[in-house]
Amino acid sequence: MTHYLHSNGILHQTSYVGTPQQNGVSERKNHDLLIMLQMHVPKGFWSYSVLTDVYLINRLPSRILDFKAPLEVLQVTSLKLAHLKVFRCSCFVHLPH
Repeated sequence: MTHYLHSNGILHQTSYVGTPQQNGVSERKNHDLLIMLQMHVPKGFWSYSVLTDVYLINRLPSRILDFKAPLEVLQVTSLKLAHLKVFRCSCFVHLPH
């Protein structure tokens, strides 16, 4: 398998089982879930959050794709993002003494 991967230009990297800390991408995804837990978002809305995350991931630039969006690379057209709205945001109140 190692020879096949190398001959096809695929870089094979491994990590220890059960350690998402070694994978920055999965760590960021876990962070989003933790935020929903901390904000007490009802579990019925989690599927909408996942769908929104996937929608945005496919439309936002990626360093791996030379700062093009995955959907832009697949469709070979530029994307319009004016229709995007805020899904959630945190608000902090500061009251001076």
